Amino acid sequence: MKNAYTLIEVLTTIAIFLLISGSVTGLFLSSVMTQRKALASQKLFDNISYTLEYMSRALRMAKKDINGECLNGLPKYNYSASSQGVTGVRFINYHYKCQEFYLANNGRISQRLSNTTSSAGLVGTDTELTPSDFIVSTSTSKFLIFGADQADNLQPRVTIFLDIETKGQKPESKARIKIQTMISQRDLDVQE
Repeated sequence: MKNAYTLIEVLTTIAIFLLISGSVTGLFLSSVMTQRKALASQKLFDNISYTLEYMSRALRMAKKDINGECLNGLPKYNYSASSQGVTGVRFINYHYKCQEFYLANNGRISQRLSNTTSSAGLVGTDTELTPSDFIVSTSTSKFLIFGADQADNLQPRVTIFLDIETKGQKPESKARIKIQTMISQRDLDVQE
């Protein structure tokens, strides 16, 4: 007698093999997609962390605009809304230059920097702070200013709400992050 396999045994073995290899392939593809999403999230977080740290350092070191040249005619203010409204903040930086952070219409965080304390020098000095493959939602992202003037007896601070996502990628490698941070001015806001 020969040792032979029946057709049912062969088909059963093939079915079990296909089931196991299909499960392993599915697990592998799932782990690859999870890794892509994690890498996209990490890249997004790294870039936004850098941008927020840059803006935080400048906002913490802001100086009072004594005569209102930078802050839209508001003397003795520390911060004011930028020309973009709640989607930006304007201040005098620690080099005594008028500076502005704002959300541009193209979905990127940008800055303007004047050569003087006057806001007149801000025109045409736009620099984008976020990469082109990220988009900042201009409808849900904003800058809120508290304690900017002398009358409220509050330490000046800016709260930044950002809703950022990667753009133009496949859905499995898209990342989105919502960040809120509050930055208070480093110097005590003394009456002048």
